[in-house]
Amino acid sequence: MVKFSGPKQLKRSIVPVNWKINRKSKRFALRPSSGSHKISQSIPALIVIRDRLKLINNASETSTLIKTKNVTIDGKIIHDPSSPVGIMDVLGISKIDKFFRIIPSVTGYLELIEVSADETNKKICKITSKYTIKSGKLCYGLHDGRTIISTSESLYNVGDSLLIEVPSQKILSHIKLQKNTSAIITAGQNVGSIGKITNIKEATFSRKSMIDLDVSGTVLEVPANFTILIGDGSPAIKLE
Repeated sequence: MVKFSGPKQLKRSIVPVNWKINRKSKRFALRPSSGSHKISQSIPALIVIRDRLKLINNASETSTLIKTKNVTIDGKIIHDPSSPVGIMDVLGISKIDKFFRIIPSVTGYLELIEVSADETNKKICKITSKYTIKSGKLCYGLHDGRTIISTSESLYNVGDSLLIEVPSQKILSHIKLQKNTSAIITAGQNVGSIGKITNIKEATFSRKSMIDLDVSGTVLEVPANFTILIGDGSPAIKLE
């Protein structure tokens, strides 16, 4: 088998603060495998189950649970304990028949909320890139590393969100970046806040695109890339 290079561990003293784990109990923490999410916006599945949910006390038993096909992320069975669970992902544990969605919280941490089985097949993904492939079809890159090839004539833009069915990736609805759309802040000082867009400021040569977000009567100006659209009014999925 091919052995990939690169560190598989992080010193606990430098892990992202939003992981919300004890930094002094051990020297090292498992590093999320690269791919679908940034380290700052995801937590390894092993750490979610052992340190955050506290369902198992040690890494060995947690690894065994994962490697015996008892854990899913967005409906797909995982085998790697370092698989990242990122923003909007749903972690499922078949042994106890429970599901948890990871979201940014106003506490500054990545929080886990329990969702019903009916909620596990829907996910909101932000469009982060758009390009045309050889066949002439449009291809959309999403914030969780997914790629969707559009089979319809509908045009979506970078910054919009898609409500998709997982794991099939069927597009259920489109959330457009416009006024009165609801959004959640995923980074920065006001992380986790949910509000409605009141104004959109286009990017300039020296400044990124910004949006004004009305959060409980207070208008916040935040970079557009620090937000994910979550619904045309109320959130399209459970976020609390």
